[in-house]
Amino acid sequence: KKEGQIATGIKKKKQELAKLEKQIAAIIKEELRKQREASAGKTGAKDVGGGYSLTPEAAALAKDLAANRGKLPWPVERGVITQSFGDNEVPGAAGVTIKNPGVDIGTPAKSTARAVFQGEVASVVSVPGAGKVVLIRHGNYFTVYSNLAEVFVAKGSKVDTKETLGRVMEDPETGAATLHFELWMNTQNQDPRPWLN
Repeated sequence: KKEGQIATGIKKKKQELAKLEKQIAAIIKEELRKQREASAGKTGAKDVGGGYSLTPEAAALAKDLAANRGKLPWPVERGVITQSFGDNEVPGAAGVTIKNPGVDIGTPAKSTARAVFQGEVASVVSVPGAGKVVLIRHGNYFTVYSNLAEVFVAKGSKVDTKETLGRVMEDPETGAATLHFELWMNTQNQDPRPWLN
């Protein structure tokens, strides 16, 4: 009976992560397309690969973010990584893994998520199973904050490093709060851990 419950839970989690990743990838592709159009014909436009180019301002922001690899603040004030990037074994199900496109960070109840770097809110969406999701553009880099109960920013908002984005959702049964955080370069998601201080 317990195996059946675990299998159902794993299947649901995999579906939620796949849906979230697909939606994020679509938003990022659209944002990169818009940036390519905005930089077309502009002096100083920078090619960032994959057929994408950035305005000089967006290229400078991306360069600043890349220069801060390993120095970015955590997306919550206090927390611990509860699930790492990549394949993670499922407790109680030997040999079964779930691929995580980011990191999950356990944080105290009533915690808020905060921007790890300055940028512009590219999208705010709701995804079943992932709560509200905020995607911030930093040139051709993107950071994703999901599993939010409420959001304090809107699409198009300029945000600063450590600016509060929203409140992290809590599990109604356990009261535990977990933020799902991702970092993308162009259309490729990266392991966020080496980027954080």
